Amino acid sequence: MLKCKAKCKSHPIKIVSSTKNPMTELTTIQYQKSPIIEVVCEFRFTSLQPRDGSTYADAIYDLVKDKFPERDILKLSEVKMELEDSDVSQQLKIIQRSRFLQSDKKAFIQIGKDFLAVNHLEPYPGWEGYSPLVRHAYESFVSVMR
Repeated sequence: MLKCKAKCKSHPIKIVSSTKNPMTELTTIQYQKSPIIEVVCEFRFTSLQPRDGSTYADAIYDLVKDKFPERDILKLSEVKMELEDSDVSQQLKIIQRSRFLQSDKKAFIQIGKDFLAVNHLEPYPGWEGYSPLVRHAYESFVSVMR
């Protein structure tokens, strides 16, 4: 499963330029100040291996450390709730993810069990600047987890 999402500011937006691609019929808009404060591309895999992604953090880090030289560990809580008829069950799990950051901490990779996310904080460099980071992280993750 692949999800891409962006968090945006709500402030007046001034468009600097707008161009339409005749091949795709898509319009490219350039804003004076981008409203995007964070963009995330998240991958969830159906069990690539019966192992935790953080177990292989060192191997993945070796492949991405040229672009993401800093690293740390995140401990997150995850709540799973199920509703069946009138019964509600909940389960709280503590999950651990490894995070690799660029020196300026504006972009980072998160890895965990069957999980990869590539985040970029403002200023958003546009798809042309962001997609190579996503591709590099994805290819590195998959090559180690195979």
